[in-house]
Amino acid sequence: MLNKEKIHLICGGLRLRMPHKHIAKMAGCGLTAVSSISQTGPTRVLLWGDAHCGSNVGLTPPAYQTKYTPDPKTEEHRTLNKWASLQKECWDWYIHKLEILKPIDKLFYLGDGIDGTGHRSGGTELIYVDRKIQVRIAIEALEAAEAKEMVMVYGT
Repeated sequence: MLNKEKIHLICGGLRLRMPHKHIAKMAGCGLTAVSSISQTGPTRVLLWGDAHCGSNVGLTPPAYQTKYTPDPKTEEHRTLNKWASLQKECWDWYIHKLEILKPIDKLFYLGDGIDGTGHRSGGTELIYVDRKIQVRIAIEALEAAEAKEMVMVYGT
């Protein structure tokens, strides 16, 4: 009988596309156990939410990011540069993590994909007030995951 540690080692080895013989030796189990698990395969699930696309601090693909101003002269330009740097850093982190996690079988998106009207702040925290653009941003962010299936939950 396989314990959790052995199953974890087998799944990790399969994910890294190691030869079955090597995985069996590493996990201390028979080749049939590795073959059996490889046929059923693990389901990779990503739980994700609260991207708030359209907000200054929301997840923002490069095409929609605030443009960086070299040698800013005003306080406003310096503030915009902070947003630009943050948006780039967050997007790069997101893409890097997706590459580690792929392939993703099922993505459960748990709400707040867009920031909406920004009525609480008067829209001052939005990059784009147009919710159609916010939706396009969110779609691009979701598509980057390349999940085989998606389930979405509406947020507030």
